[in-house]
Amino acid sequence: MPAKISLCKFDFVKKSDSGKTKIWKVMEPGGEYEIGYIKWHGPWRCYVFEPLGYTIYEKNCLRAIANFCEHQNKETRSSWRKKK
Repeated sequence: MPAKISLCKFDFVKKSDSGKTKIWKVMEPGGEYEIGYIKWHGPWRCYVFEPLGYTIYEKNCLRAIANFCEHQNKETRSSWRKKK
């Protein structure tokens, strides 16, 4: 069975200025280099990945980023429903 490889690191940075959402720094697997940020994008009402310039990605890294965003979207929406 192949070893599980960590594709990205997601480090919490801070809450947004409004305090309603969060911002994460996305790091390469070794944790040495930033490759972008995950932030709330109001017009789309979801978390999105904002890559830094001159970065490239392969499908497994993109999938890990997409899965992280999807998980955070579900968590955020769930917490909003509980507040109603």
